[in-house]
Amino acid sequence: MDQINNMTPEEIAGLDEDEKFDLTVTWSDFLSVDKDDPLKDLRNAIEGLRFFASQVNNPDIDQEKMKRFLPVGSWMSAGALCIDTSIKKEDIDPDDPETWQIRWFDHEEFDWEEAGYMGEDGEIKGGIMFPDFETFIKLYFYGAYDDAYLAQCEDWEEDPEDKDTWVQ
Repeated sequence: MDQINNMTPEEIAGLDEDEKFDLTVTWSDFLSVDKDDPLKDLRNAIEGLRFFASQVNNPDIDQEKMKRFLPVGSWMSAGALCIDTSIKKEDIDPDDPETWQIRWFDHEEFDWEEAGYMGEDGEIKGGIMFPDFETFIKLYFYGAYDDAYLAQCEDWEEDPEDKDTWVQ
């Protein structure tokens, strides 16, 4: 996460082999905004997340505990990607994932304790994904890893994904 926030795309592309990590294309769908009813998809996402939470195998989960999670999209089309609104920006530590705001709830996980979506105190935390929404947006829209991804594809003799198909 420090690379995304503190390095240019050129610096990331110039990392030596020991500093690089494997890059894969990871899809994320963002909530759309309807011209006539801008909050429609957000309402539907909130209702969907809360309904899903009511179906998991943990009796301690209730709607009140889910209120702090604001869905902003879907991670790999496999569940809600949310901002944990209880975590303040000034409390985020890039080196401590427990302080990160962006959380995920895989729609195939029905035991949230086993999946690690609940803390020892029974508090819902979800899967930890990104420090904050800004970091997430930089990863997707600033192209920070584009050059590194293309270099990796060349090294591995793979064809890169066609970006023309990425946006609908």
